[in-house]
Amino acid sequence: MIAAASVALVGGAVGAGFAYKHSQDKKKDQNATTEVTSEASDDTVTTEVTTKAEVTTEVTTEEPTEVTTEAAIDESLYKAAYKEVLESYKTQIDNYFWQYEYDYSTKTAKEEQTPIVFADVTGDGVPEMILVRSEQNEASIAQMDIYSFDGTNAKRIFGTDMEEYSGWDINAASGTSYYLFTTKKGTLYAYSGIGDEGYTDQYIKFALDDSGMLQKATTWARKEGPNEDYSATVVSCTKNGSEISEDKYDTQVKKLQKNFDTLLMYNGQGKDKAKEVLGTLDDTAMTYDEAMEYLGKITQKKTDKTASDKKQEKSADKKEVSAGNAGEVAMTLPEDLPESFTMSSGVGAWASGINIKPDGTFTASFHDSNYESSSVSSGSGTFKNIEQVDKYTYTMELDTLKYDDEIGKVVANDNGYKTTFTELYGIAGGTTFTVYLPGAPTADMPEGMQRWLGFHYYSVPIPEALDCYAIYNVDTEYGYFNTGLQ
Repeated sequence: MIAAASVALVGGAVGAGFAYKHSQDKKKDQNATTEVTSEASDDTVTTEVTTKAEVTTEVTTEEPTEVTTEAAIDESLYKAAYKEVLESYKTQIDNYFWQYEYDYSTKTAKEEQTPIVFADVTGDGVPEMILVRSEQNEASIAQMDIYSFDGTNAKRIFGTDMEEYSGWDINAASGTSYYLFTTKKGTLYAYSGIGDEGYTDQYIKFALDDSGMLQKATTWARKEGPNEDYSATVVSCTKNGSEISEDKYDTQVKKLQKNFDTLLMYNGQGKDKAKEVLGTLDDTAMTYDEAMEYLGKITQKKTDKTASDKKQEKSADKKEVSAGNAGEVAMTLPEDLPESFTMSSGVGAWASGINIKPDGTFTASFHDSNYESSSVSSGSGTFKNIEQVDKYTYTMELDTLKYDDEIGKVVANDNGYKTTFTELYGIAGGTTFTVYLPGAPTADMPEGMQRWLGFHYYSVPIPEALDCYAIYNVDTEYGYFNTGLQ
């Protein structure tokens, strides 16, 4: 399920025709490359082979395989089947508006939604159709479906509402970040991440079972969060639920990076992670209209434009696509905004933190402790109405705030040490927030922010221009910084 920017299994759209042609072109590119799959580790390693036997393989197997594949595929049949399915989902796709930034109050998208993708993830030479949509009777819940073509009909081979084939939670309330991609072998992988007090990253490999349904084959997970008494941060990694070392988890991620081929789709919260791990945001996802246009065409000419090409044209032709154009209201915070901010006076064992994305989604936490008790809090939410005031200043309004536990709840351990769940100190009670960028004149900041500048620069003079990023709660006069006390 997807959430206000949260989806589960996700489909990035490779222009269907483009995806099919791409799978054929890859066969030609493999003349000098042999991919070896290790069954024991589920990892794919690509090695260069330069033996004379390759020449024979190219001559005797490639041409017949390609000819046979072309002859076996009637593009008009699978396009017609997929088009019928897509048309039946139109209302639910229209109700799916939270892949990227959207207005919670009016339930309208601020960015173009691209929840459909075509890519051959089963290796049969015919692209599958992957789509994300709202639940039939509940627009706030999302589902993801993958359809394949059996030669006559479109067959659903994966659905997040199928308990036995579920991928992961993409409920709109869960805040899941995700992206979907394929490797050089065409294997489908998905990343999903979700956090509260800690954060869990997952990489999921998908494969067909004997019945032709797509299943989770392998799941690598890394969880980082506080220990029971919040005295330290703990990292644990697993493969299919069994504990592995962090080095082994990191090695797997590096192998995925090395063998990455195509980014299919990502949501707003997964944007930064996709860029960090895969090094690109050039996905192939389509809008409903783009997908219908493709399915209405029976052609695979090299001159056909991919969905990615269309996106670039729209960005060039429609200035409103870019939030940073001069004279326009900024739709998001700067793309290079640091993720983590902290508030602390340096006195006492307390601190508040906020992890924020450029689209305004965030997670936050607070802790305070002494020898006999502690206060903790964690939650998530969104900011709306993000506007750029000047070169160094943005404003935004708190839109939603959800706590991970009941406020006022008290728990005690075996030694009688009590922990109380409280409000998110620093965020609670605020409506308007200001984001300051490096270079912002400190003398122009309000009195409340000046006090936090004093805490932040406690050991050095306050500079004339801010040398880091900062977030200021205008109503409660609390200040966060993306670096520690100086």
